[in-house]
Amino acid sequence: KNVSDEAKDFVANCLIAQPKMRMTAVQACDSMWLTNMKQLEGKSKMSQEEFISTVKENLEAYAGACELKKIALTIVAHKSNSNEILMLLNAFKEIDKDHDGEISKQDFIELMSGFDYTREEIDSMFSKLDVYAEGVIQYTEFIAASLEAVGKVEETRLREAFDRLDVDSSGFITKDNLRDVLGKDYSDELAEKYISEVDNDKDGMIDFDEFLKVFRDGKEQGIMKQKVNARSSKQIFDMAAIQFDLVPELADTLREGV
Repeated sequence: KNVSDEAKDFVANCLIAQPKMRMTAVQACDSMWLTNMKQLEGKSKMSQEEFISTVKENLEAYAGACELKKIALTIVAHKSNSNEILMLLNAFKEIDKDHDGEISKQDFIELMSGFDYTREEIDSMFSKLDVYAEGVIQYTEFIAASLEAVGKVEETRLREAFDRLDVDSSGFITKDNLRDVLGKDYSDELAEKYISEVDNDKDGMIDFDEFLKVFRDGKEQGIMKQKVNARSSKQIFDMAAIQFDLVPELADTLREGV
């Protein structure tokens, strides 16, 4: 009754009779459940202040991340259950000083003030997180941006995100796939740009290994090396809301103090 879906999946995958179908030792060590257990054990010894510092670092990394990674994190965030993001919920509540379910510009400035950033860099980060250009960071935006603070994203979760974007099940994410997901008015130029950021072999498509590398090699571009594109970031969250049923009730839950 009180066993998580991730724990059940872990055990089920370990018990598959066919070796080729069974989870490998590497996959087992990389599983969401085992990773979370290790992370929770470590974070249970971590103060809230230390965890907030980790969240800050993840917000910076997200602001400088390629757009495809932001899309994938949005999908993964939507699929995460309340137990997995409980620490992020608590962090959000602490940062959201007036408890209105939003992080204001002033809240964000105070959060990042402990780091050696210029005001220009803080403004740039905030604008990249404020995807609707409303002057605030919404709860769903915050969760996607800080998700990696609670641990490495499990490969099976990333595979699910990849498969959601590979709409024609070709085994690749293409420019046409991105346009199908983000909308027909999405320009070829932007789609090609997002593909090229991840397309290491320059074949015009992204395979799963290239997609996975974005999350594993830690070589994201720095915050000041990318221009803000509020329109494209807004489309990412619109895509999540429409294509993947990302529910606004998350913010309502926060306001109710659940």
